[in-house]
Amino acid sequence: MTSRLHKEEYSDKSGLASGGCEQERTLTTKEQTLLDALRELNMDPQTESGEDRGFFVRRLTKKTDEERKPRVSPFEYSMPRFSSYPETGTYHFPKLSAFSGEDNKGEATWDAFRYEIHALLTEGTFTEKQIMLRLRRSMKGTAGDILRRLGPGASLHEVLKKLESTYGNIESQESVMRKFYSCTQGAEEVTAYASRLEDLFARAIELKAIKRGNDEILKQVLFQGLKLDLKHIAQYKYDTIDDYDRFKIELRRLEKDLQMTDKKRTCNVRYKKRQISTTTTTKRRKRDVQTFQTTG
Repeated sequence: MTSRLHKEEYSDKSGLASGGCEQERTLTTKEQTLLDALRELNMDPQTESGEDRGFFVRRLTKKTDEERKPRVSPFEYSMPRFSSYPETGTYHFPKLSAFSGEDNKGEATWDAFRYEIHALLTEGTFTEKQIMLRLRRSMKGTAGDILRRLGPGASLHEVLKKLESTYGNIESQESVMRKFYSCTQGAEEVTAYASRLEDLFARAIELKAIKRGNDEILKQVLFQGLKLDLKHIAQYKYDTIDDYDRFKIELRRLEKDLQMTDKKRTCNVRYKKRQISTTTTTKRRKRDVQTFQTTG
């Protein structure tokens, strides 16, 4: 140990002597603070030249190779480094709406729930195991019991097949097409009527009764089922607009204008009735006054 210190002292002094630049080196603020602290503790190193002071400070602040190693416990060194999810490679999982198959408030229908799962599979962002984990947490009630009976090793395909057989569409092509062509607006607004019609249209596509993208039939049935007053004023828009969505927007505008017209008409009728009532009351009062004056 003593020989090593002598070697370090000799190498440091030889470097100072040979370099020339090290002799002119001034102490840093931290080094000067350290020397001042030693003097206050009556541990003055008794160095006269700047070279000796620099050598002394470097000896105090110099660390060995053992001291430079991070001080961690043997347990931390031996901890295995692996991902908690080695098969998925990510800690993120998809979000799915709650589904129980019992028409509870705030829960998704089977069609909406199935669409969410199919969209996740199409995107390919998450693996089937990640989707299955979220599926187990989202399914409640009766649907959760179906999943439980399949067992923890059931695949996503098996789960979807079982749910489709339980909650899927069981109508025939003829039944869906009959409902589609006989759909009318009734007392609802255009938005609700179109949504109900589009739902039947989507069912017909699933049953391969109608080809996807055949919006001309959808536009035709939408127009035929409108209320008579709205249908009369929408005839020109139906003949000039080919796009279904644009036609639906125009129908909503026409419906809004028609509602405003009906409100004005109702207000005018009420105003006229009020005027007639006021006039009748005034005439009756005049007649009563004349009768009183005559008898008096």
